[in-house]
Amino acid sequence: MLDGPEVEVARDRGREMYMSRSKRILFGDDPADDAARTAIAIAAARMIGEFPCKVATRRKNRLGSAPRWDPFWANAVTRAARQLWIEVIQVNDQICARTQDEAAKIKETAERLWEEARADFEGKRNGRR
Repeated sequence: MLDGPEVEVARDRGREMYMSRSKRILFGDDPADDAARTAIAIAAARMIGEFPCKVATRRKNRLGSAPRWDPFWANAVTRAARQLWIEVIQVNDQICARTQDEAAKIKETAERLWEEARADFEGKRNGRR
C-alpha cells in the first residue's frame, strides 16, 4: 500500500485510487485546489505569451506510408533550435520561438537536417553506409 504525505487516497466507485498531490492539483476537481490551478494556468499563459511564433514538430509522412507522422521531423526541428542557439519552449506538438525570424531560421535549418537524416536512413536501408 502506498503511503506518505505526497500520496493521497481517493475513492472512486468503491475502489481506492492513489494520486500524487501534483496530479490531484492539476487534474482533480477539488475546489480547495482551484487557487493553485489558477496560479499554474496564469504562469503557463504568461510563459507561452513570450513565445508566440510556432514551428510544428509533427508533420505528415511525405512518403505517404506508415507511420502517419514523419519520424525524422521532430528531431530535426529540435536539433535545429539547438544548433542555432535559439531559446524555444515546447507546447504540445510544436516548439515556440520569440520571433518569426527565429522560427523561420529553425524551420529552414530543420529542412536541411531532415534531408540529411532521411538520406542517411535511405542509404543504410539500401545497404550503403
